[in-house]
Amino acid sequence: MALTVISFLCFAALLPFLGLGGPDDCSAGNQGPFSMEVTVTNKFAKTNITYSTTAEVGMPMFGVLNHLHKTNNSFNYTYIIYDTYGIFVNGVNGVNGSTENNTYWQLLSQKGSTIKPLSVDQFSLLGWSVGG
Repeated sequence: MALTVISFLCFAALLPFLGLGGPDDCSAGNQGPFSMEVTVTNKFAKTNITYSTTAEVGMPMFGVLNHLHKTNNSFNYTYIIYDTYGIFVNGVNGVNGSTENNTYWQLLSQKGSTIKPLSVDQFSLLGWSVGG
């Protein structure tokens, strides 16, 4: 049975994972915020919703998602922490992944026209702004 991917498309360069993303987890220093977009793609409903937000250099991806949730009430997400495997996004905007249906959420990064999946060691932001 094939797996179906429901994905986040995060328009930013990403680097090592630092944690869940509270402000104390950021190593941004005084470099200031930069603009970025998070696009939620639901392949079942055939929808793409793009959210604009700001982030700090070194901010964990989960920090970006937490910030987006706090500043935009139309975006929400849930996650599960597994002792062995780490943090996994479980649901976005009320749509949950399902082992029964072989569906899951995936974090992707786009740089230019290249889109690639992220691994857990790539969940913090580098400092660059990506145009819409």
